[in-house]
Amino acid sequence: MHLYSCSAGERLLDTIQARSLIMPDILEREQEVAQSKWFAYRFASPMVATKLFAEIYRREFKNYIRVNGDVALAQQAKALSMAIFSKPSSSLTQLWKARQRADEIGVPYDVLIEFGFRFAGGRVWKHAPRPSQLFGTKGSPVAWQLEFNKFLGDRMPLAIDRLMDLPQYRVENYRGLVAQDEFRALLLARLAVASGPWHAKIGRQCLELRHLPLRMALSIVSPHLRANLVRELRSDRERGVLGAAAQEFLPQIAYVPASFGLSGAQEVSTGGRKDLAFEEFGSRFGERVTAQMLSRHGCLSPVQVAQDSRRREGQRRRTAKHRAKVRAAACVNPAALSLTTGDGEAA
Repeated sequence: MHLYSCSAGERLLDTIQARSLIMPDILEREQEVAQSKWFAYRFASPMVATKLFAEIYRREFKNYIRVNGDVALAQQAKALSMAIFSKPSSSLTQLWKARQRADEIGVPYDVLIEFGFRFAGGRVWKHAPRPSQLFGTKGSPVAWQLEFNKFLGDRMPLAIDRLMDLPQYRVENYRGLVAQDEFRALLLARLAVASGPWHAKIGRQCLELRHLPLRMALSIVSPHLRANLVRELRSDRERGVLGAAAQEFLPQIAYVPASFGLSGAQEVSTGGRKDLAFEEFGSRFGERVTAQMLSRHGCLSPVQVAQDSRRREGQRRRTAKHRAKVRAAACVNPAALSLTTGDGEAA
């Protein structure tokens, strides 16, 4: 699963599906969490991110049943089916909100979901936690946060080291975006404290994965060590110790933020700098989304229209019920509804 869009057509389908299944006020939150989510997901559409979240949840659900139930039951256990993405439902909304909350915290989905199930298992919950319960319950917010912070302390260094196969962050695809700059800062901070020889650490990030420019990585190395480090890197490359990811130049759509196409503004964050090409692209994409939604559904949000229709129908039923009660009372006591004249006599 690519965590970026490979084509505008692919992103268009993801956007239309999201706007067809999820309420607009929930989709608006994507802009709020776009800059806080874990780096691997910053260029993924919310639909792709939610499907990944569901996939990891299903896997951990079966692990939970296996550990807290039995192996045979784990094989048969059903958590979230991919059919959940076929129509609007409260279960899908709950899943979507849980994924957004994980983005707000800014951690890998597998780390958060693993901890959520582990926390529930430690308290011997009767049932496996639903997506919304991965963050604890109303009675355990303090305990959940304390234990989660400890869990993160152990898991996050490994999560950073596992960041690979992310061409949107490679040096040949650098475009000065906020996410790219913050990603580089994260890697530099990790390199500074990670164990191991400099040539192995820098060789991996700069030559194999190409997530960092060599000059930038050398800036955190003591000056008197740099010349020898460069010789070691050159030697490792010549001996075939260091490989290199193939260059992969991405289309423009691969760099748009997660919230792209879900709001009327169609704004693209480019690190505080004006990017006219991105702005024009966003405007054209927004027009395509609007045209497709109107063509398919006759509106921009079928879920909002359906909810408004249900509310009107509910109000109609309540009004009809009230009028029926009034009429029934009038049959029992006609004087209760009679109009009176000024002297108190019935009109």
